[in-house]
Amino acid sequence: MSDNNNESEALLLVDDNPTNLQVLYQTLETTGCKLLVAKNGETALAIAQKASPDLILLDIMMPGIDGFEVCRRLKDNPDTASIPVIFLSALTDTKDKVQGLQLGAVDYVSKPFQPDEVIARVNTHLTIHRLKREVEQKKDALEDELESRLRCPAPAAAQGAAEIAGLQSSRFIMKPVFMPAATITILPNCRIISGAFWWPMPRATVHRQLS
Repeated sequence: MSDNNNESEALLLVDDNPTNLQVLYQTLETTGCKLLVAKNGETALAIAQKASPDLILLDIMMPGIDGFEVCRRLKDNPDTASIPVIFLSALTDTKDKVQGLQLGAVDYVSKPFQPDEVIARVNTHLTIHRLKREVEQKKDALEDELESRLRCPAPAAAQGAAEIAGLQSSRFIMKPVFMPAATITILPNCRIISGAFWWPMPRATVHRQLS
């Protein structure tokens, strides 16, 4: 079943066996992802560099550059290091699985393929990759905003003064409070404006205190 979130995402399928590649292709067509294909390690590295897929399904046992070496080169390249890799293998030795994970792979799919398992694992890692990308984008946006505020502190100070003036003109009078920060943070309605703590007091209360 196609996932709308997958429609703009690309998968790179790497296997030297045409039959395995066809089965994998037909299985993942249902995800709605764009599918890229490579029959050897050299081609896989070139496609990954150019297309930057969202996920790579990589066979281990291939002539020439095997899957382990392909994964190592992907992780050594800053342009492809963040692309998650799922190994495809008939190898069942724990040592082989550990080696793949140590090289940076995120998961294994055993041959022969079970379509439901392949789709589930692919969707899981696409979701993780998507969330990581969103977190990085939000982090970058916050860092840019912080840098912008640090470069232009005057508008922020003016905004704080305007906020105090607006509150003073309402039915509350904002009074500066000198208390430990740990105490202030648990008090309701307390505000931090221009680096100082302000506490709203009804005008009637202030008039009674002054009379």
